[in-house]
Amino acid sequence: MPNLAYLDLANNSFGGNIPTLIGDLTNLIQLNLSYNQFTGPLPTETGNLTNLNDLRTKYNPQLDGDLPTQLGDLTNLTWLELENCQFTGSIPTGLGNLTSLIRLTLNNNQLTGSIPDQLGNLTSLTYLTMNNNQLTGPIPPQLGNLTGLTYLTLYVNQLTGSIPPSLSNLTGLTQLYLYNNNLSGAIPAQFGTMINLTGLDINDNQLSGLIPKELGNLTNLTSLGLSGNNLRGSVPSELGNLTNLNSLILHSNQLCGDLPMSLLNLTQLNDSQGLSLHNNYLNTDVAPALDSFITLKSSWYTDWKTSQGGKCPYFPWPLFIPATTGMGN
Repeated sequence: MPNLAYLDLANNSFGGNIPTLIGDLTNLIQLNLSYNQFTGPLPTETGNLTNLNDLRTKYNPQLDGDLPTQLGDLTNLTWLELENCQFTGSIPTGLGNLTSLIRLTLNNNQLTGSIPDQLGNLTSLTYLTMNNNQLTGPIPPQLGNLTGLTYLTLYVNQLTGSIPPSLSNLTGLTQLYLYNNNLSGAIPAQFGTMINLTGLDINDNQLSGLIPKELGNLTNLTSLGLSGNNLRGSVPSELGNLTNLNSLILHSNQLCGDLPMSLLNLTQLNDSQGLSLHNNYLNTDVAPALDSFITLKSSWYTDWKTSQGGKCPYFPWPLFIPATTGMGN
């Protein structure tokens, strides 16, 4: 079958190893092995298929081993789906050679090591998922080169360091999910330029500093998750501009001060679960209308008032400036 161009074995119950002879089908343009029970590694001979523009192995839960470095030779690929297997080892730096890629999915594997800087070369990408692995190290600033991206997920890894401000270059993004990592530092104020975002979730990291008021520019957001961090200061009144929000999750931070009346604008928040403010240090003495609104929109099992920590554990900002006495020089 040397002239075979399309091989689609998806949605069967094929098992056993993928034959190394697959590498002899050098005229293949599309190879789909998804939704089967193949076992063992992806053969290195796959790298011989240099005419491929579409390779899919997703949802083979017993495919394992390292990803072949030879995947970097498949420079005609536009579609590479490897998610929901058990691949291990690092992401090959050679994937940065695949500059025609539109879609790259590596999520739900057992990948380790850092995200290669070379992925920043994939400027044709619109869809990139690496969530639910064991990736470590920082988010490469080079991902900010992928200005065609509409979807980026890095959640449930062990990523560290700060969120690169360069991600704000991804102004076409609609979904950005970074939750459940070990990211630190401030939320970049530049995120306020990502006006096409409908979902932004950076819950459960170690982020600090203020909630940027610039997030109030993201008026297409339907969900905003900032909980489980070390965010300080007050809730910006500008969040009241986000009138399309269905969920606003701010619990388990160190937020202090008065809640803005502008929260009353968020009428699309889901009842009983759309607003989460507990486990902060917020002032619970609010206007009756705001109190009723928060109660309606908050989780039924958590009293947002009694779950506040009391006195703010820090001065949110200087509360006074000592007057000069004019004594001495």
